[in-house]
Amino acid sequence: MREGCYFNETFSVTCNKTHDDLPKLYWTNSTIQITNITLEGQMRVSQFIAKDCYSQNGTRVLYKDPWIKVPLGFTINNTANKFIVVGCDTYAYVSRYRENRNYETGCTSTCDNKDDLVDGSCSGLGCCQMSIPKHVWEVEVTLNSFNNFSYVWDFNNCSYGFLAEESTFNFSASEFSRLRNVEMLPLVIDWSVGDRTCAEARNNTSSYACKSVNSECYEPANGYGYRCYCQAGYQGNPYLYHGCKGCIRSDQSFVFKLVAGIATGVSALLLAGCCLCLELNRRKLVTMKRKFFLQNGGLSLQEQLIRKEKSADMAKLFTSVELKKATNNFHNSRIIGQGRFGIVYKGILSDNRIVAIKKSKQVDPNQVEQFINE
Repeated sequence: MREGCYFNETFSVTCNKTHDDLPKLYWTNSTIQITNITLEGQMRVSQFIAKDCYSQNGTRVLYKDPWIKVPLGFTINNTANKFIVVGCDTYAYVSRYRENRNYETGCTSTCDNKDDLVDGSCSGLGCCQMSIPKHVWEVEVTLNSFNNFSYVWDFNNCSYGFLAEESTFNFSASEFSRLRNVEMLPLVIDWSVGDRTCAEARNNTSSYACKSVNSECYEPANGYGYRCYCQAGYQGNPYLYHGCKGCIRSDQSFVFKLVAGIATGVSALLLAGCCLCLELNRRKLVTMKRKFFLQNGGLSLQEQLIRKEKSADMAKLFTSVELKKATNNFHNSRIIGQGRFGIVYKGILSDNRIVAIKKSKQVDPNQVEQFINE
């Protein structure tokens, strides 16, 4: 977009160093600073804020009413931007030109007390906002006060108005003081090529901007002229010769999606199989525990415990988790004796009592009663 490369002079940019020796980009030879440009037809610039401030006696002490005019092929974005007014004694409007006619629109922002303000809300109490029409190419913000802030001066003495990118502003009571020190906010501008339609532009091959072989032309919803884009299966810069580079072709994309779909399906089946296997193993373990419980006299033991539950020498039933913890998971270092049918371990209970825990190796069905008693 430098000289000798740009499509025409309205697309030229200038890179200048500022007082802090940092390079910044400006539109042509103007003071409009550019912060971002996209191939999709948008550009962000820094736009000044309108300000209107008063002293306690009602005298105006500060007034700014900025305006901006964009050249042919450029328009102010009517969806990303909003006209926003901040103040408790304020009415403001944005005006100038759209297409070849005048336009004017605005809103009122008032409040009687600081407690009326709601953070995040811009519906008329201390803040109001509205959209602008399509095809706007020049704007000016004008601020006015109903009573020169005489009744709200103790917490608000300034009005602020700006046409700016809506997503960059979130109203709060602190904006009354913060905006006093803010000079500019981002504004989204739509750009396109010239003022001709795609059909008209194609008739003049020398000036037709869609240079890449694999590019197409389209007409934007907001603004004039046309823009270019790379065809499906290509990406890059459609305004340069051979700028649209091939990416994944449609047949390759289909194969990729097919393989991805199969892989996803197989993964889902494997996951379902693992879950089913885990559930079957869990049920098998429950069945096995129940079998051993019955085989080793569990029912008889429960009956005896119920009969003796009021007895002074009532035995306590421990869980397998408690016994494992007491014996350090039946570690060999805890073994204090062995017999034909079981191993005796030294156990330390949670209350630090030392006990003997006998773990059965096997149970003789003919000696279940003895095992329970033991």
